[in-house]
Amino acid sequence: MNAVNSNPRIASTPDERTETGHAAFCRSYWGVPSLYPPTTTSGSLRITELAGVIETAIATNHPHHNSYCGPTGAFGGCYDWHSAVHGHWALISIARVMGNTDLQQRIVSRLDDATLRAEADFLQTDPTFEVPYGRAWFLLLLRELKHIQPGSRVRGEAEDEAQRFLLDWLEQSPYPESSSGFSAAHSSWLFTYMLFLMSRPSARAVIDRLAALRESKIEPNRRQLWEVQHSSWDFMYLPAVQAVVDRLDPGDRVPIEPYPLEQSASLCTSPVDRSTAHSAGAAAVHLWPLAMESHRGNLAARSAFHARFDQIFARTDLWAGPFEHVSHWVPQFLWMAIWLEIEQP
Repeated sequence: MNAVNSNPRIASTPDERTETGHAAFCRSYWGVPSLYPPTTTSGSLRITELAGVIETAIATNHPHHNSYCGPTGAFGGCYDWHSAVHGHWALISIARVMGNTDLQQRIVSRLDDATLRAEADFLQTDPTFEVPYGRAWFLLLLRELKHIQPGSRVRGEAEDEAQRFLLDWLEQSPYPESSSGFSAAHSSWLFTYMLFLMSRPSARAVIDRLAALRESKIEPNRRQLWEVQHSSWDFMYLPAVQAVVDRLDPGDRVPIEPYPLEQSASLCTSPVDRSTAHSAGAAAVHLWPLAMESHRGNLAARSAFHARFDQIFARTDLWAGPFEHVSHWVPQFLWMAIWLEIEQP
């Protein structure tokens, strides 16, 4: 198998979203059911471990952040509402990708039409709740449910409502978020935009509005992201988020700007506590553009991705450690990395 580029630091730009040998290798590596036998058993075992931690987390109601859990209690575990939402997204997408019908049935049974309608109605009545972070994850969850419930009117209505709200928010909110600079935490404008793109909107009007936001807000500010001094409380790495955005929707940027293969976050020392836990999430976010490059056939990115993923996964305290610090959310960020290598949203 040959690298797409002779220079491993230059990103692979073609993305026909069709079956390729590189994509097939990535699925085989992680043990995804396909025409190709798994290249190793460790990939699927790691996904199983992550799924086990996440499923335990969504069923764990205490300890809790003590913020509102929503009207139904479906998202009452996982320490807070938004973590429960992306916990459900992770489990449902794992079940679909891995062909695990038992897991799919267990999780989807928690999200029937009545539950989704009640949660969506509450979001309509409280425009301040989980803005923007939790709502962006809710949109991605609704999109994942479309694979299972393509004809659900309730799910479709909730998705339309979430899109309208988030588009209005993105248009009305400043970027950078404040006079002091960019947010790399729950109020991040760019992370919200990224999750919106991952939900793959199909309406032309929505796509056009996103394109306009890219030109008016993202492009004028992209160079400044490399100058951001991230704090220990940041759980995102903004240049990596920008790199994912570029690979989801390159706009007029062809070829896509390369993402430095040596770019990575330092892992905190044990024990993990409140002051260091967010660095685990940032380390996972660093992996995301490498995963996307691997899927596209950049072998240098693949090597860097797997080496770094192995380092993080070996530190179980970073993703399966204290519930209130890491295990309620970091496994989902690691699954995002695997998902982006297996398939492109």
